[in-house]
Amino acid sequence: MCLDLRNLPFGEGIGEARKAAMRWIDLLADLGLSLWRVPALAVLDHDRMPHSGLAFDPSLHRGLAEDVDIDDDHITAWLSDEPWRVHHAVHATIAESEGEDWRAWPESYRPENGNLSVEVDANRVRYHAGVQLQMEIGWKMVLHHANMRQVIVALDVASSTSPASVEAWTQQGREAWPVRAITNARRAHVLALGEGMDAAFVEGLPELPVGFVVHGEDPRGADLGRLRWSSRRDGEDEACFGLLAGTTTEDLHALLEGPARWVAPSFHDLAPPGLGPFDADVLMPYAIAAHERGR
Repeated sequence: MCLDLRNLPFGEGIGEARKAAMRWIDLLADLGLSLWRVPALAVLDHDRMPHSGLAFDPSLHRGLAEDVDIDDDHITAWLSDEPWRVHHAVHATIAESEGEDWRAWPESYRPENGNLSVEVDANRVRYHAGVQLQMEIGWKMVLHHANMRQVIVALDVASSTSPASVEAWTQQGREAWPVRAITNARRAHVLALGEGMDAAFVEGLPELPVGFVVHGEDPRGADLGRLRWSSRRDGEDEACFGLLAGTTTEDLHALLEGPARWVAPSFHDLAPPGLGPFDADVLMPYAIAAHERGR
């Protein structure tokens, strides 16, 4: 089932989003549904494009991980591990005074070769880094719970980002893709790679980030012995994984008749109006159909 973490109902208390995610995983597991596809966890612009290919949405901090204990040594080690983390923390610090869209910032805040010509508040940089580190740890708790309940979490890796994104600001562009894939591998059991992230992209990585990778529409993805991301199957024996938009329950039942390994319908396409994610009646017909067909 495809459902944005931010669409789960949870209160304003610390850790409530994490608890809601674990309850959602429990519901899926209890119904025998074993795949949760999670759209990008970054802030989205008005066109639904992420403001970062890697960072968590800061609005999730309180609900996901504000209660996670970290110290200065943890933050220092985390920042030094991958350059994008410093880029994001510096970007977030400047945005506090200059606004979110770097295109409206003074020229002095435009990096050259990844370096700024002006200094920023180091304490605020470390604060924003700490927020991201806490959320990464909180999300790993969710993944651990999913693993215990045998629910696979498939996380989108954005193939493109907003023009106002951190990647656009640092001029990383397409070169940031390998970093995104390797970094996001720690946040999912399966990576749902976007358009352009095909078999050639994965073969070019220094090491495969996860046990198997979901590819784009490139049929060579199946040749690597892994699942292929697709809205259709090429051949009756192919195991693919696709998001089905606008389908009816009857369509889902018909698709379960075939040999597809996994199907990830959007929750909002499947749920009747007025029903929420924790209403088991929404998923029960699909779960029954899956069980009847031995899935």
